[in-house]
Amino acid sequence: MLSISYVRVFALCKRYLATFFHLGQVQDLFFWPSFDIFIWGMAGSWMQRGDHHLVPIFLTAIVLWQCAWRNSYEISMGLMEEIWNRNLVNLFATPIKLSEWVLAVMLMGILKMLITATFAWGFICLLYDYNVLNMGWFFLPHAFLLILSGWTIGFIATSCIIAMGNRGYVFTWMIPYAFIPFSGVYYPADILPVWAQHLSKFLPMTYIFASARSFFLQGTMLWENLITAFGLSCLYLPLALLLFVYTFKRARTRGLARLE
Repeated sequence: MLSISYVRVFALCKRYLATFFHLGQVQDLFFWPSFDIFIWGMAGSWMQRGDHHLVPIFLTAIVLWQCAWRNSYEISMGLMEEIWNRNLVNLFATPIKLSEWVLAVMLMGILKMLITATFAWGFICLLYDYNVLNMGWFFLPHAFLLILSGWTIGFIATSCIIAMGNRGYVFTWMIPYAFIPFSGVYYPADILPVWAQHLSKFLPMTYIFASARSFFLQGTMLWENLITAFGLSCLYLPLALLLFVYTFKRARTRGLARLE
């Protein structure tokens, strides 16, 4: 007959509870449910307004978001893979400069973004008989500005990872997705609560996705939005790079091995 020791069961539960407040656990319990409630609640509120062209807007937003997400992800994951492989110390013990590593992960981000975006474009054509490239060459400035935003977010996330070490791996996903609710990726920013609207005004992606939606709803692009997004990106990207360089040099002084 199967015998179960409830003392051992209790001991195992106690062991798992000891790691309950690990950042990864908190993310699973609170961040993703909050994200889904915020995003789809706001998207549903916008749909109730009766706006047209929702399917093209959503599908185009998905492809455009990959321009930001993939470039952010590759920067963070490039560092995390070195940490997980315990190769970070070995890598920077070579003559490789930090600037060379940064350029390499940025280029890999663009390459993988092109692969992902092309796949998404073909998949959307196959499933929905819709061509995301109906925007024509207008797609390019939006994609370019989102790449800049992706790099900015990536360096911010990587700085957090360096500050926390291996425990900070969750920032690879959390930080980029934390920008979605306030950037109006799937709905206009004016559907947000007032406090969130104030925050969205400082985010370049808010203006980029607003311009893309304007193309489908009014047939025109908001050039002033793209200029504003470019100006904000030119401000934030150097600051994010400086933050990354500062945290990396500080970690190098204290010993990169502690990150592993």
